Amino acid sequence: MTNKNFIGWAITHIDKEATFVSFSRRMRPETAEMVRREAEDLADRAKLLAHHDQHTTPEDGLIGYKWTFAFGATPFPAIMPIGPHARDAGARPDTPAAAKGRRPLPA
Repeated sequence: MTNKNFIGWAITHIDKEATFVSFSRRMRPETAEMVRREAEDLADRAKLLAHHDQHTTPEDGLIGYKWTFAFGATPFPAIMPIGPHARDAGARPDTPAAAKGRRPLPA
């Protein structure tokens, strides 16, 4: 629940107080494993740097930060059950809109 709340907060505070990065790409499993290992290495480095800060900086000079990283083969139909947009319901190239010279919306 904490991670869900944090992600929601980060999305609503982009460019002000937070960073949110989300993208999807197709890749080989070997490439995905390399990316996962690099993310773990970065997390380990951040933990080490924070540990150092906690031993060298007064408490009032520290600010809490959270990093949430989720990465995995994506079951798109399960997480993005997106059907046709309501405005496209029933749209066909032979509708009166098409007859008036309007292009049908892409599928």
